[in-house]
Amino acid sequence: MLATGVVAETILISLTAREMNPDIIISARIDDIHAVSKLRKIGVEHIVTPSVIGGKRLAASIEHPAIVDFLDLVMKREDLSLKLEELKIKSGTQLDGKTLIESELRKTTGGALVLSIRKENGKYIVSPQPDYRIRGGDTLILLGTDDSLEKAMDLGNL
Repeated sequence: MLATGVVAETILISLTAREMNPDIIISARIDDIHAVSKLRKIGVEHIVTPSVIGGKRLAASIEHPAIVDFLDLVMKREDLSLKLEELKIKSGTQLDGKTLIESELRKTTGGALVLSIRKENGKYIVSPQPDYRIRGGDTLILLGTDDSLEKAMDLGNL
């Protein structure tokens, strides 16, 4: 993860890291939105531009204030302890090969909800159907309490 904010430094560090480890996943924060295409060309997978994020959040707070307030509540209040988590399913684990309904994930974890699934090819299935068959390599996007998410992690890794 790079957080220099300076494009030239980010490019140099990214190229050096990629040379040292071709499989590394590089995430970077930059202030110049015009440099995004340059960073993509050299293999930076995740690029955060604070001004773009701020603009999107401002627009969202006008268009969907209840949703923004809810997300703030969920993500920031310790007493609620609801969190979003990702669970990458390993082949051969308890969840591999089961449908969502067969997995009884919500029941066995005490409430973890599957909001989305990211397939190995990077495509997302939003609000997956109960008959969706979980496969090794899938990443489940979950919403739940610390306890329910911990139980879900155990199911996906055992």
